[in-house]
Amino acid sequence: LLRYSRIAREHLGERVGLPASAIPQQPPPAESLVVSERKEFDAVITYNEVSGRHGSGILTRLLFPSDDGILSLRSHSTYDREHQFGEIAMQIPSAGVPRHLIYASLARRLRAASIRRIFCIPYTSADLLLAIALHDLYQAPLCLYIMDDRCVQNYEIPWLLMREALEKSCLAFVISLQMRVAYEERLGRRFYVLPPVVDSQLIRRTALPSRAEPKRAVLVGNIWSQHWLTQLVKTITGSEIAVDWYCNNTDAVWLHYD
Repeated sequence: LLRYSRIAREHLGERVGLPASAIPQQPPPAESLVVSERKEFDAVITYNEVSGRHGSGILTRLLFPSDDGILSLRSHSTYDREHQFGEIAMQIPSAGVPRHLIYASLARRLRAASIRRIFCIPYTSADLLLAIALHDLYQAPLCLYIMDDRCVQNYEIPWLLMREALEKSCLAFVISLQMRVAYEERLGRRFYVLPPVVDSQLIRRTALPSRAEPKRAVLVGNIWSQHWLTQLVKTITGSEIAVDWYCNNTDAVWLHYD
């Protein structure tokens, strides 16, 4: 969100004592129909566009700060094709597509590319099918990073498909300790925790001078549950702290405000 919004960068920079220029901006890559250049790539597979309009897009961008050698593949477009990641980017529809056609599409569109490594952030079965097909075609090492549970308590991804992907992967990450426990118990596989990261330029290393103005805090990100909003309100009630909230879902119909 901050990387792609000038107003948000300036406002938050003022609050935390950093200039807006300290929060980098990222130009979008060219969308490609085929890879015609003979070059080695690290393939990063996501559900949708990587952009500052949603949390997983921001985290993906922070994990891979350089676009050099990145082939960005996605199964869907849900943000008007606003994509800001990778040296080359392309959408390869795979939802409801027979596996042999996914293999054929990848082989045709990546005809000149060599794949060194595969990093998949699965949100739907389509994303895992892309990762499995790419691994089988190129025999490149596969790493899974599960940010959102879509298999253990939510059932978008069948656990048999997740297990197949895990059997082909050499490394698997989850975003929290709680997810590690749940996934290891359900799938019988070792997972490592890779928590969300923050751009180092946003972290102050010296204290700000005290101010006479009222205390303020900053909340960056979406709140997806009424329970978490209620807990936040309980925590700050009576503290005389005002909160500036930066989020994408300003019309969140699932939240109720008193």
